[in-house]
Amino acid sequence: MRRYLLTIPAFFVFSVVTRAQSTTPDTSARSWNFSANAYFYFVKEDKNLPSFIATADHSRLHLEARYNYEDQRTASLFAGWRFEFGKTLKFEATPILGGAFGNLNAVIPGLEIDAHYKKFGFYAESEYVFDFSGFQNNFLYAWGELGFTFLKSVNAGISYQRTRLYHINSDITLGPYAKVSLGRFTLGGYYFNPFTQNYVLVVMAGVEF
Repeated sequence: MRRYLLTIPAFFVFSVVTRAQSTTPDTSARSWNFSANAYFYFVKEDKNLPSFIATADHSRLHLEARYNYEDQRTASLFAGWRFEFGKTLKFEATPILGGAFGNLNAVIPGLEIDAHYKKFGFYAESEYVFDFSGFQNNFLYAWGELGFTFLKSVNAGISYQRTRLYHINSDITLGPYAKVSLGRFTLGGYYFNPFTQNYVLVVMAGVEF
């Protein structure tokens, strides 16, 4: 766990650097938007671990880097293109393609979906991992959030996840979540499989530029 804690300063150094880049004068058509998120998993039946995600968006181009996401001690890189639809019901779909290297080596196509209607929102991402070690190790990953925003800065709802980042006696984990936005910063928590022996607690912190 100490090894993972040493990655936290690097995570925030990345945040400061990307923020400095985002403040460079530029036209809206050329601007970049950045985000960095850290998730800390507290797993009842497995070891605790962190997961990191960083994104960069330019117009419809979407770039993403992850660590400890598809698997432990594994990094992954993705590129995708965002499609937008609707006004009252806003819908975004971003097909992505990338690869993982480390403990897991794979090619990964995926899809990210973000939909909003008034104060309701739905976010989902799914990807299929083509593991180079053999087709028997291929894996379908999924994460989703269905939530409601109130008090302007609080979002809460139900989240689900299917992953092999940790190992418990459940194929799909489901439970409530809540997030609070404080300017550019977001703090949140997830409680998967609540009140069971297979529970997983996740604490997240993120920043956008």
